[in-house]
Amino acid sequence: MPGGNRGVEGTLRAGGWFICILRNIILPAPLLQTQHVPTIWEDAVVVPVPKSNCPKTVGDFRPVALTSVLMKTFEKLVRSETLRQTEHTLDPVQFAYTPHRGVKDATLTLLNVVF
Repeated sequence: MPGGNRGVEGTLRAGGWFICILRNIILPAPLLQTQHVPTIWEDAVVVPVPKSNCPKTVGDFRPVALTSVLMKTFEKLVRSETLRQTEHTLDPVQFAYTPHRGVKDATLTLLNVVF
């Protein structure tokens, strides 16, 4: 069922209460006590999704990995906490993997330095 988690992810973005429950109740028990991520969270199902309406060859499919919503949420929490703690050490001209920065920002910065 490709894209089946889309509704739940929308709920995660819209409902801070769900993340609060995950952060304070669900996540600490298995992760803090055993200090490892449950294996079932790491499982992914790769589903071939057609690139066109009438796929004829293997190349007409794109592999899409469906992963656990809990794992995606956990990864987002870890990422946000890691960025929060290391934000002061990032280079000011870091553009990749930085919110609200992209190729145009990098190009304009380079042009500003050169000219």
